[in-house]
Amino acid sequence: MRHCFSPSTFRFRVLLIAMGEIKKWHVFVLGVLLVVAAALAGFAINSQAKDSKDAQQAAEDYAPELQQRVEDRQADREAREEAEYEASVIRLDQPDGRALEIFLAADSLGAGYFATSVEDAYRSRVQAGLNDRGVSTNVTLATKPVEDDLFQITTVEPVPQMTIDLAIIELGTNDVGRTERPEFEEEYQSLIDEVRTQNADAPVMCLGVWGQPNSERQSYDTIIRQVCEENDGRYVSLSNAYARGDTVGPEGLDTWAGPSDDFHPNDLGHELIADLILERLPED
Repeated sequence: MRHCFSPSTFRFRVLLIAMGEIKKWHVFVLGVLLVVAAALAGFAINSQAKDSKDAQQAAEDYAPELQQRVEDRQADREAREEAEYEASVIRLDQPDGRALEIFLAADSLGAGYFATSVEDAYRSRVQAGLNDRGVSTNVTLATKPVEDDLFQITTVEPVPQMTIDLAIIELGTNDVGRTERPEFEEEYQSLIDEVRTQNADAPVMCLGVWGQPNSERQSYDTIIRQVCEENDGRYVSLSNAYARGDTVGPEGLDTWAGPSDDFHPNDLGHELIADLILERLPED
């Protein structure tokens, strides 16, 4: 018996058959895609492993070069630091058969105001420190024509005829606000010239001014440093030593030079100044 289908039923059956074929095709395509994805994943893994191995090999090959660069930079830094240090210090040799001669052009700080005793003054401490290293010294102090005058760059008398193995200049504190800066610079240069007339190779150390740091004092310190370094000298700032607050006073203490004030260095202040000087005179 024949079955007859209506046109709509026929179309429906055709559609079902088509959908089945489409599902089969989807499954086929999905399968192909999975195979391709697996292949690509395998390739990526292999490629990643190869890249990782290549990167590791490159790092191993570069390691010696990198290490050498690090060592070179370290050596350069150490060389610069050594050069800077050598440029900041003075190396002294004990003269054969005689004491090392020091010329000290200094104001009341160099005289020892207001240390408890002369032995506590920075001048004496420097001599003692050098003596402990086996370097015997004589210290010749600069003079001024009028005893009661302040020791300024403009009142210091000419450098005496003498052998100078080291010159220490500690002037400027009394010039702040009294000596015009252009004159101060000119006189400071003249003093160094006089030292070098006695010994063309005499090392020179220049101490900055003593007092609470401010713009005016700093301007004199700038001149001292500039003139000193232009003449191959070594500049030593005293600003931090003063600014501590415990390196001056108190007023009224008994000292070898009379009652102390609240400006000149006390024993600790003189000790720190001596330490700053000795740091620039290292042992070989």
